[in-house]
Amino acid sequence: MALVKISAHELELDTPLRFRIYSAVGKLLLGEGNALRSEAQRERLLTIGAYREADAPGPTPTDAGVGDAVLISTAAHTTAEPLALEPLQGHFPTLPTGIEQFQLTSCTGHTASFYVRYVGAIPELALLVMVQGESEHLQVGAELEAKVIFGRAFYAFRTRVAARDSRIPALLQLEYPATIKRHTIRKHMRINTRLSARLIRNDVVATGFDAQITNLCASGIGVFLPDATLEVGEHFKIAVRLKVDGREHALVFHCVARNRSFEGKGLKVGAEFSALPDETRRMTQAYIFQQATGTSQD
Repeated sequence: MALVKISAHELELDTPLRFRIYSAVGKLLLGEGNALRSEAQRERLLTIGAYREADAPGPTPTDAGVGDAVLISTAAHTTAEPLALEPLQGHFPTLPTGIEQFQLTSCTGHTASFYVRYVGAIPELALLVMVQGESEHLQVGAELEAKVIFGRAFYAFRTRVAARDSRIPALLQLEYPATIKRHTIRKHMRINTRLSARLIRNDVVATGFDAQITNLCASGIGVFLPDATLEVGEHFKIAVRLKVDGREHALVFHCVARNRSFEGKGLKVGAEFSALPDETRRMTQAYIFQQATGTSQD
């Protein structure tokens, strides 16, 4: 099956798709007839890299019979049969997992700031976050300035503490923002990771050094080195196994160190990919997509 990358103009909001959307490794993501309901969903597909069959028809937004409901199956419609569900062990999908930082700052003139954990949203009603500790600046009615780093963008908006749950004291319900300021700060979506890897330096003939991949995007990588060092501008390789569609794939990233900083007894390095093979790039994009959307298979 020949796949071609989907262009931005082919993904229209609230318009049933006339083609199937696949991941970089050929996994079906959205079936024909599904509709994208938000700009965030559209941007996520474009950022990660979405593909369609080469001979699939282009979108035609004027098709008759377009409804408001999102179709979740393209199979022929027949009389519904009761589902035979088997009790299997699994993990409930978490979506999204891509928010890196969520900061709340008091609007009362104080410099009090709080880093919170994003839990979810009730569209047009509320945002749910978890906060550690108590503060007078986080009581019901408190006005706050929110700053969020998510995917490729930085977001800022005003909100207010709408409610707190007496059963879960750490849970805050924030008013859904009326307006949001957005600024693109990256070309590619970045995810946080904790992947064991091996560092291979070009000037050292050895089996490599222990490394941990701390973040990953389509164009670069963040690495923590507990017992090795790298200089800015140095070329090196990182060997890692990424799980995509339930299978592990051994990959080697060719990198160039762009920045470094010491942390504890180790070294943090930010690096840019150099001349990645197409298959390695496709696997990396698929891994990022599955991790960011909570669709990875254990």
